[in-house]
Amino acid sequence: MDKRRQMPASASEFESVIKQILDIDEMARETTRMALEDRKKAEENIEKQKQELKQRYLQKAHKRIEKVREQERNWADSMLENEYNKYQKKRLTLEALAESNIEKWADEIFKKIIS
Repeated sequence: MDKRRQMPASASEFESVIKQILDIDEMARETTRMALEDRKKAEENIEKQKQELKQRYLQKAHKRIEKVREQERNWADSMLENEYNKYQKKRLTLEALAESNIEKWADEIFKKIIS
């Protein structure tokens, strides 16, 4: 006995087989269309997530830059204030020295000019 599938005998059986093939083809096309649609949606979602992630990282970077900028500004202000305080201390010391020695220095200058 031949183990191959037997061919349909009548035209209605042929039509039935052709209809089954067309139905299977239509289902395959629909499945492919749905898969392509899902792929497109997934790609769009990935792009959206990528942009959101990029925005979050940029916001974090800007916040970090601003924080570092503020720290550097505070450090510079502190250094400037320290230098100003040193200058003021030296100025006050020199003024006190000048005030206490002004007459002595004037006399010495006068004596050097006259002699």
